[in-house]
Amino acid sequence: MTENKTKNRWLSLITAAIVYFAVLFICVAMFLPRNVGDVYVIDESPEASFGMDDIYSSSNCELSYDGTYVIKGEDPYIIFKADNTEAQCLRVSIASDVEQEIPFQIYTALDDQQFSAENVYSSTVFKGEQSSIVVLEKGQYVYYRLDIDYADVRLLGIELFDEMPSTVPYKPDFSAKNYLAVILIPIVLAAVVWLSDRKFSFVERACGSIKANRSTILKVAVIAISGLLAAALIELSIGLVTGGALFNVYRWLFIAGIVELVLTFVFGFKSLKDKPENLFLPIVLILGIVMLFCSPIQHICWDFDSHYKWAVHTSYPGGTTYMTKAYKSIEYVNAHTFYSDERDYEQDIERLNEEEKIFCGETEPDLSLAHLPSAVFIAVARFFNASFSEKCNLGRLANILLYSFLCFFAVKKIKSGKMIISVICLLPTSIFLATNYAYDWWVTGFLVLGTAYFVSELQEPDKPISVKDTVIMSFAFALGALPKLVYIIPMGMLLFMRKNWSSKKERIRYYRIIIAVFAVVLLMFMMKSMVSLGSAGDTRGGNVGPRDQVYGMLLAPIGYAKLLLKFLAGYLSIEGMQGYVSFFAYLGYGSLWLIPVILICFTTLTDASNKISFKIPVYMRALSVILFVGMSALIATALYISFTPVGLNAINGCQPRYIIPLLAPLLLLLTGKRLNIIKNKTVYNGVVLALMSFTVMSETYSVMLTKVM
Repeated sequence: MTENKTKNRWLSLITAAIVYFAVLFICVAMFLPRNVGDVYVIDESPEASFGMDDIYSSSNCELSYDGTYVIKGEDPYIIFKADNTEAQCLRVSIASDVEQEIPFQIYTALDDQQFSAENVYSSTVFKGEQSSIVVLEKGQYVYYRLDIDYADVRLLGIELFDEMPSTVPYKPDFSAKNYLAVILIPIVLAAVVWLSDRKFSFVERACGSIKANRSTILKVAVIAISGLLAAALIELSIGLVTGGALFNVYRWLFIAGIVELVLTFVFGFKSLKDKPENLFLPIVLILGIVMLFCSPIQHICWDFDSHYKWAVHTSYPGGTTYMTKAYKSIEYVNAHTFYSDERDYEQDIERLNEEEKIFCGETEPDLSLAHLPSAVFIAVARFFNASFSEKCNLGRLANILLYSFLCFFAVKKIKSGKMIISVICLLPTSIFLATNYAYDWWVTGFLVLGTAYFVSELQEPDKPISVKDTVIMSFAFALGALPKLVYIIPMGMLLFMRKNWSSKKERIRYYRIIIAVFAVVLLMFMMKSMVSLGSAGDTRGGNVGPRDQVYGMLLAPIGYAKLLLKFLAGYLSIEGMQGYVSFFAYLGYGSLWLIPVILICFTTLTDASNKISFKIPVYMRALSVILFVGMSALIATALYISFTPVGLNAINGCQPRYIIPLLAPLLLLLTGKRLNIIKNKTVYNGVVLALMSFTVMSETYSVMLTKVM
């Protein structure tokens, strides 16, 4: 006994030490970043200089008496004429340090050419700076057009240089709180792990589990490596036969995915009957990784620019975000432009990789818990001086990893309905969102996990509900709602828990935990004041005015009710399902969307366990429908207020992907008692997982791989 205690203490200490050094490394990468890029430095004299007295022409702007740049209309600009001075770069200068960022664009043109978007360079004068250097395509330009949409700035002019500027590493200046965070956070987390293990001995159990399953782990590793090697041989054979590229990385990854899936089904066939989650985990990981690395690094997903920058901000939690030219370039990517030509795509990635090396300013961070997984991977990649494409892919990889494990634990936890959850989590759109910079995967993953815990308790009404399960269930819903408060509403289901409570104490304890977590989430959002009717709304929606829109809705409630019902009729229709089943944002729709739709309907009716018998109460089924329709109506109304132009007889911005997190509560609770007509669960589970795998891989090939290969 004493020997076991000593062994357990050593395991706890070793684990705590590993956690300490791992967290220390991550904290150094995030709070004390060093490889944030180089800054341009020009030591030579300019070939030509142009002040405000040298303006050749201007439009919709003028200079005040003190030389301040004043905007008079839309699209203001000033033009300088340089008389064929050869220029490699230029410097835009202002009279004093600016108090906020001043973005601008430089257009160049020859004597016989017009200004065009092909010859535009974007940059920014950052807070506390007086100038910004812009590297040009070297040439003898005649005209330089300067576009600044920021008023009340005293411009000095531009200077032209015929040589590339030199670069020096930018050295951030860290505050005392950064160093304090690096010291304290690893100690606190290591102490939490050590104390927790002393009480629960989870390290000992984990080590015992690894020891007991070491042969299985070794077999999985061998199978995975063999699959990669077999795929490499197939790819080499294809290259030799076709006479094209001897080895195409994208095609190899896709072939590897197919081989790994086949091997997973062959060697994991026995698990399909009772533990399909053991196959689900490798399947979702394979599908996610293949889709990630076979998809372009571009603005292919909804709001890629804002979410990527959110992840970058979160990777700098120390109080300052250090921006690069690539970071700023993302702002100017046309969401609907995609490089289908391989040469152009590769050139664009190469450009972003080069721009990632150049530091261009500092700004205040905008932290997000939902982007923390991506942020950690980005910070670690930055520590090793990775390129933009490497950082971008690693950040996306973090998302698919966490999403996969959240879904795995959901499938594992639920007693009946494992295939329903599997189909939801394996929807092509679900995988697509999880492999990109968005928080949809976060909401879906945690809400599916919370719903699985809730329904599993309903399926075993006589089993006491533990404190651990209650905490996991409530926090899953709470975490899922952090990006968007509206998704806290499904947590209300927990108040309708139907159990044969063993005691009054058990019931009170359950509701206390649920209400406490719910109250904390609401308090956080109240403090943040997430929605304000006095705000301007999302300007991308056009002439948006939340206050006026709400006023109009109150004046004509019946008219808005008719508009909402008409919208929901299409939004929640069978045809509308394509939008959240197999839709890949700016890449377009998949062609096999009917397969997941059929599987959704089929599993909802038939996915019943042979081992347990339960019946969902009628009121709970009604609640699931009310929740689904009500949430859809609420989301639509929120976007009508914040995204739709005032008075428009339509609802803009309500995308079908918002429904995905609501599918689990609806489908798992909808049927009272599913048809237990499938006797061979091995075949049943295998067919469902195989069809979903086929659909995702097919859509990956047709929608993505063909564009980068």
